[in-house]
Amino acid sequence: METLLPVVLAVLAVWFWLDSARAREIATERARTECRRRGLQFLDETVALRRLRLRTTGGGVRLQRQFAFDFNDGTAARYTGSIRLVGGAVDELDIGIWEDHRSREAGVEVAPPVVPPRAATPPADIECGGNVVPLRRRQ
Repeated sequence: METLLPVVLAVLAVWFWLDSARAREIATERARTECRRRGLQFLDETVALRRLRLRTTGGGVRLQRQFAFDFNDGTAARYTGSIRLVGGAVDELDIGIWEDHRSREAGVEVAPPVVPPRAATPPADIECGGNVVPLRRRQ
């Protein structure tokens, strides 16, 4: 019985770490997608955990994580948004006080610009030699 407790604690710690990494990836991708859809620049290409708590849902008790991210609308201003995940699902996405001034100034609805997806591999003319490893997104 004495050896069982450390094993169970280690398994729980590994599960929590993997679950947190998966939740962070989900939040980062959702924030990136929302910024691209609205024509905003997703700054720092990451999210930061701000709050972690337990929440009861119809499916039982789940972990609720709230992440914050920064974005820019092409001006010198830096805005902060938040995204809340319950379990592995996005519960709420908030872009804070930012509003699209382009549509208000023109008096018409302006569609967000289409941002082309990034290339998965570096262009052929860029040489990555020495100890530099090109970064690639997971497929």
